[in-house]
Amino acid sequence: MVEIVERFQDFIEIADHHRMGVYQVIEDGKSVEIRIRAGRYGYIGSYEPENPELKAALKYCEIKGFIKIRGIIRDEAFFTTPTVD
Repeated sequence: MVEIVERFQDFIEIADHHRMGVYQVIEDGKSVEIRIRAGRYGYIGSYEPENPELKAALKYCEIKGFIKIRGIIRDEAFFTTPTVD
């Protein structure tokens, strides 16, 4: 289970105590959603592409060395499904 933190600044307070984290960026043409997880805590934010908080979140992930996730697939489909783009 992932506990979702409401504000990005609050998430930073938690994530700073974790060495590892992952994040995913989902774009739909009009907005950009970022999902970040560190330990059992997560943050989900939806922004316009030029929003300063989105840029800050991406920069934070880069500085912390969080791993970018491309997508997800079921275990049983991992070796049978074409790659996720």
